[in-house]
Amino acid sequence: MIKEALIFAQEKHKTQTRKSSKLPYMIHIYDVARILTNNHAPEHVIVAGILHDTLEDTNTTESEIEILFGLKVKEIVLSETENKELCWKERKQERIDHLKNASFDCKMVKCADMLANLCDLRENLKSDGESVWKRFKGTRQETKWYYESMIDTMKELEDYNMYKALKKVFVKVFLTASDKN
Repeated sequence: MIKEALIFAQEKHKTQTRKSSKLPYMIHIYDVARILTNNHAPEHVIVAGILHDTLEDTNTTESEIEILFGLKVKEIVLSETENKELCWKERKQERIDHLKNASFDCKMVKCADMLANLCDLRENLKSDGESVWKRFKGTRQETKWYYESMIDTMKELEDYNMYKALKKVFVKVFLTASDKN
């Protein structure tokens, strides 16, 4: 099922690039799948991680995901899908509130997604400096607030390497010497 999900995601995301680097979007999908695999996630969670942005960013339908990958995968992908009709701050607050009561599987996917995103952001900060923040809807401080809040809602993952890594990368990206004062 993982191979089928990768083929499906490749087709759906084939023309998309990362806004932070202009690299093919599938690099992010492979990163999320790798993180989940390395943290011994069940197959349906890895598949949901591969598909986590298909409803939000492509023409994929809920029924497509359910028919091809099952109800459990569809429910996790739905849980990861943001309401793009809300403004950035409202959308992120809704995600924080949602994750507080989300399933362990959903938290695993969100943790892997956020870790992949922050690692990508860290690399872009190294190469492009603070101008990277102009590519995002939220400011640096707003993005820091969002990541910090989300990390706090995933505390039950504290024994997983991906959660520990997420916290470490968060510190490297957001907690510079000036922020610690």
